[in-house]
Amino acid sequence: MVMRPEVRAFMPKVKRVPMEGKGSLLGVVGYTDLAIDTKRGRFTIRQEHAPGSPEEPMTAADRVEKFMDCAGRVLGERGAKVLLEQLENLGSVKNVAAGMAATTPKEGVKETA
Repeated sequence: MVMRPEVRAFMPKVKRVPMEGKGSLLGVVGYTDLAIDTKRGRFTIRQEHAPGSPEEPMTAADRVEKFMDCAGRVLGERGAKVLLEQLENLGSVKNVAAGMAATTPKEGVKETA
């Protein structure tokens, strides 16, 4: 996701500010404070847990979206869908050969972004 042009365009505007790690484990405080300065003022929010962490787990739809985004870049959208179906049915297959074959990009597959 960080390679998307719209995200890359914002990166020069982002500034990381170190936080004091008092009372934390190895300087990790367990949350992230975000502040966005705009012409209308400063907007702040505290993100207590990282999305996808055990405290804020991904939904099934989140996992599918992330899988399709990542696998689709290598396998193309159709190839990623085939592999996802193979993986979702992994517990009931007698032979994993089709699933293994689905992990290999087909020649000429264009990346999807």
